[in-house]
Amino acid sequence: MLPPLRTALGCLLVAVGLAAPITVHGEVPRYITTAVTPQTGGWVAQLKLSNPGAGTYGPALPALQLSAALETDRRVHFKLTSAQGPRYEIPQSLLPYPAVGGPDHPHAGQPGAYDEADPLYTVQPPVVGQQLSLSVTRTRDGAKLFEMGELEYSDQYLQLTSLLPERKNSDATGPHLYGLGEHLIDWQLPVNNHSFTMWDVDPAGTPADQNLYGSHPVYLQVLTQGASNGLAHLIFLRNSNGMDVITNPDNVQFRTVGGVLDFYVCIGPSPEEAVRQYHAIIGRAHLPPFWGLGWQQSRWGVGSIEELQGVVDSYAKAQIPLETIYSDIDYVRQQRQQQPPRSNNLTQKPVAMRRLACAASCSHTVCCVCSFLVAPCVCACVQMDASQDFTWNPDSYPVAKVQAFAQRVHANGQKYVCIVDAGIHNQTGREHKHKATKTRRRVRGVDATRLRPSQHSHW
Repeated sequence: MLPPLRTALGCLLVAVGLAAPITVHGEVPRYITTAVTPQTGGWVAQLKLSNPGAGTYGPALPALQLSAALETDRRVHFKLTSAQGPRYEIPQSLLPYPAVGGPDHPHAGQPGAYDEADPLYTVQPPVVGQQLSLSVTRTRDGAKLFEMGELEYSDQYLQLTSLLPERKNSDATGPHLYGLGEHLIDWQLPVNNHSFTMWDVDPAGTPADQNLYGSHPVYLQVLTQGASNGLAHLIFLRNSNGMDVITNPDNVQFRTVGGVLDFYVCIGPSPEEAVRQYHAIIGRAHLPPFWGLGWQQSRWGVGSIEELQGVVDSYAKAQIPLETIYSDIDYVRQQRQQQPPRSNNLTQKPVAMRRLACAASCSHTVCCVCSFLVAPCVCACVQMDASQDFTWNPDSYPVAKVQAFAQRVHANGQKYVCIVDAGIHNQTGREHKHKATKTRRRVRGVDATRLRPSQHSHW
């Protein structure tokens, strides 16, 4: 067996047989409360690291500041930041806090404000001279909705642990947790040390139990025992950095690579009320147009305007109401690009291409769902479609036929929507790229002459 190896970050690597090394992390940081200062509607506490050098991934910050704001009678806001200077936070222009004095953050004495004489919840602040502790208790049932567990706060590793008020029962059911999207997984979340990754991607298909399009670091817990039966609360971490959230039988742990620990506890007590309190923080849903509430058909792979008309006709024949029909990027002009020879198999990344045949009569089998090449190919005829925004395919979607289709759809009281992928193909002589570069148009009020074009691959 190889001797243990201490890494630069203080981790201990131990080799065990032929298996991968086991990482033994460093000491867990401990913070002592040095001061607590009351403020209107809350308080601010100063924290000092009592074991310098501790930390899992890099040394923990030596000093922190914890603020608490009892914003409403059913919501409390905590923010844990560095006492040494500002760190990245979600800009207020993107996700503003509820306006102070408004209905979602009323002043003392206004309807919905925290009532010290008859509180629906209480907050146990840190005690000066003692190790950091923090908890929120709902008055109605005495449940500790939030209780701080292990805390880490390094430059690029922050960990917030929320001890659950109701843990795994003797019959192995619960705790009943929901949320932590966006993932394709059971409605009730697993709690067997399960990791939910918050890192937005656009994968091929919709893979199970993997990070997808959106990140929602928020969970709802519904309690089922005693006086708490049927009551719910919600925890939301306002942080947009890459993150893992770990669900365990007795805690939920947020692990993020940056920013600050800016989090809310929503008291509920019903699931509907807890979600309503959450939306008061992040903003309520946009009210869509009335037609947007109807049934809408959208898919990729409709090869012509005639095929699209057939889809609309099939709905009518089956007497299924259709409010809106969409075109994916099938309608745009395609420019074939020759690609160098490559070998393809199921382990490679998907490629956006149609079934093609080269002059040598090579046949490529392409999955119509995920566009994987499912037959090996090493010839040079593999081509990629260069889809061109703001164009119509003259063969499959000629403008005159599209106009006639749109008129028929509109005459039926239906809508026609064409998807536009937000990317201009980077080609010399490309008309729209040339216009955008030459005129340097202003984009969202920003002087485009001061912007450098961003080039990335798509699909």
